Amino acid sequence: MSNPEPDGKQMPTVEELFLKAPLYTRWAIDESNFRRILIVQFTHETLDTLCVECKRVSTFGRKAWLPDVAEHTGGGFYEPKYPRDIDDLVQNYKSTYFPIDLDAEEAEGRMRVPGRSYKEFTPLDYALSNRTFQCLFRCSPG
Repeated sequence: MSNPEPDGKQMPTVEELFLKAPLYTRWAIDESNFRRILIVQFTHETLDTLCVECKRVSTFGRKAWLPDVAEHTGGGFYEPKYPRDIDDLVQNYKSTYFPIDLDAEEAEGRMRVPGRSYKEFTPLDYALSNRTFQCLFRCSPG
C-alpha cells in the first residue's frame, strides 16, 4: 500500500491537532512550516477538554523538553548544548547533532555517546526526517 499524498491542509496548531483534526490526516511539512511540527513535538501548551477517564473538564498538561544537541568542537570531541526554545534551536543551531532512535535504520554519519546516538541534521532536516515521536498529555482535574 502506498502512502497517500498530504491532504493539502496547513499544519494545525497544537490545540487544533489534538482536539479537532480528524485522525490520519496528512500534512505537507516544508521550509515554510517546519517549525510547527517541532512545536507539536516539543510543546508545553495545555489543553482544556473533557477527560474520558474521570468524566470531568480537565486541563491536560505536557512537558516535552527540546532535545539536547551536540556541536563538534574538533579533535573528535562534542559539546552538549541545550536550546531555550524552538526559535533558539532554528536560529542558532544551523547544523548540529540531534539524538536519534538507537534502532534507526540509517546509521550513516552517527555519533555515539554512552546511552545515546546522534546524527547531524539542520533543524529543517530534523523536522522533515522520518521519525516517530509520542505526545502524552496528563489529566489535571480542575
